[in-house]
Amino acid sequence: MKKLLLSLILIAAQMMVLFAQSGDLDPFFGTTFYNIEQDNRLFKTGEKVDLKTINGTPYETEKFVRGTAVETISENSGDFYMRYNIYNDAIEIKRNPKDKVATNLIKSENIYATINNKRYDYRSYLDRNNKRKSGYFILISSKGDDKLYLKKNKKFVPTKVSKEAYVKDTPAQFKDDNNYYFEIKNTLVLIPQKKKVFLKQFLDDEELLSKFLKKEKINLKKQEDLIRLLNYYSTIKKE
Repeated sequence: MKKLLLSLILIAAQMMVLFAQSGDLDPFFGTTFYNIEQDNRLFKTGEKVDLKTINGTPYETEKFVRGTAVETISENSGDFYMRYNIYNDAIEIKRNPKDKVATNLIKSENIYATINNKRYDYRSYLDRNNKRKSGYFILISSKGDDKLYLKKNKKFVPTKVSKEAYVKDTPAQFKDDNNYYFEIKNTLVLIPQKKKVFLKQFLDDEELLSKFLKKEKINLKKQEDLIRLLNYYSTIKKE
């Protein structure tokens, strides 16, 4: 009981320090703090879970690593310890590596983060169901104003209870569900895996793109091919 009380006091003290520092941390630190070791509110419903019982991980990498956050309007920047929570689509951030309390990087299109030499931009986009959303995208390549982004997603698959007594239950798991996007004229365009569907999004340049896809044997599932496609498109697109 004494150990638990001491632990709670230490966590509370850390949170008070972070709140006190909020003035010089803005515009990067959010206002919702949580305990890294004890608080597993990873689900969009706020449900608490034990990650040890789930296969896979909601994170890109579970370890916090040194990274940089940049506010593009003021050009303010800061170095912090961060990790990308793909399932929650949030970048978790703290000042010191030993801190047990963290918060999320403020979600804004004017703020980006660099972690492990990868840039994370927060953007508005249309998903595969044509629904307007906002989220983090990893910048893969750029050619002038045109960009290739990777949108990482994690699907949570609940435990599947077997109906047969002699068959084991299938444990809950996180599964990757990633998509690529082109940014053309400040608009994010989903790259479908079917070429016919892809070409319908570029009617003005459909003929040239179709020839390029065929000649270069472009595979819309391969990142290196998408980089080649972006480079080509930037040379033939109609303004």
